[in-house]
Amino acid sequence: MNRIINWRYEKWDNNEKNNDKKYSEDDISDYISWEIYPEDIELFITVLAPRTIIYKGCVIRCKNENKKKSICQRFDSWLLQGKDLHIAQAQINMCSIADIFLNTSENTSDSTIENLANLIKDNWELHLQKTYPDRDFVVYIAGEGVDLVVIFFEQTLPSEIELYDS
Repeated sequence: MNRIINWRYEKWDNNEKNNDKKYSEDDISDYISWEIYPEDIELFITVLAPRTIIYKGCVIRCKNENKKKSICQRFDSWLLQGKDLHIAQAQINMCSIADIFLNTSENTSDSTIENLANLIKDNWELHLQKTYPDRDFVVYIAGEGVDLVVIFFEQTLPSEIELYDS
């Protein structure tokens, strides 16, 4: 992870009104204890450890049961366009950092976006490996600046004939 340059933390840290809130040796811990809510982190877990389903032999992200049908239809549309399973899987499993923070990232630096992309990538690798220990995933970051995306797909897919019959 790159050195953290966080404008919100810097603003809080430089505000003299917050000096009485600094109890520990680590001002970042103090900032977190005053400004970050556990519920925010709890919601972000859905990004770091995404819900997934197996569809046509592939692991795909599925945020919730209500979206399952439309996600599977999008996956099928990629296949109908002649894309192979790896490409369809990568497309459906793409996560745009800018989309996650669409309404709150106006002042966000490229380094913060890059740090978040790396955090998501690292967590996806661990989460997928733990959830599907018999599968081999490729997780990578593409794009640049605020347009970074994190993508995963399986290196090798199950060689079952029923892949297209599900």
